[in-house]
Amino acid sequence: MKVGLHAIIEKIHEDAARDSEARFAQIAGDVDCEIGEEQTRYCEETDKQHEILQKRNAHEYAYRIENQRARLNRQLMAYQRKLTEDIFAQAAAKLQHVSDEVFHRVFCLAAKGLSGSYVLTLGELSAGKISGEVIAQAMKENQNLHISLAAETIERKSGFTLSDDRVEYNCLFEDLAEDLKNERMAAIIQEVFGDSADWTIQKT
Repeated sequence: MKVGLHAIIEKIHEDAARDSEARFAQIAGDVDCEIGEEQTRYCEETDKQHEILQKRNAHEYAYRIENQRARLNRQLMAYQRKLTEDIFAQAAAKLQHVSDEVFHRVFCLAAKGLSGSYVLTLGELSAGKISGEVIAQAMKENQNLHISLAAETIERKSGFTLSDDRVEYNCLFEDLAEDLKNERMAAIIQEVFGDSADWTIQKT
């Protein structure tokens, strides 16, 4: 399911990639410039001062550089977070308006590997997307499956769930997009902060 939705999301991500790379280059260039200016100031100061002062300034310089690097990481993280939020917001909006054909394909893919009796509950925004004929066709293709359509819908959601008395298969598009977004944010945190970073993804 995530692989199918990822293709839609990837299209939006490709459109944003060019601007993203330019913005990263700008941020990195600004910080490199600041570091170069700091290095020049440091050399001028150490030429004028004695050995003790040089050691103290070296410590302060390293501290300033570390702060600048941390600031760059925060800027990159903030930009990537906003970019990711925007991409997945657009993806969630697109998924709310997928064609009946695409919706049927997603439903049939979800039903294909199931067996037993399940209740199909549509999201409120997808009400009417699945007809009795589509459900009947899915059961015809899978003789071990029985699906009944729930009268109620899930408020403010698109997509659907398939559930029996033990488990629920969540195919609500907003929830799937949120899962993919969190996976992407985890990858971004790894890229920016490395293995030693201890960060948690906060929902906004």
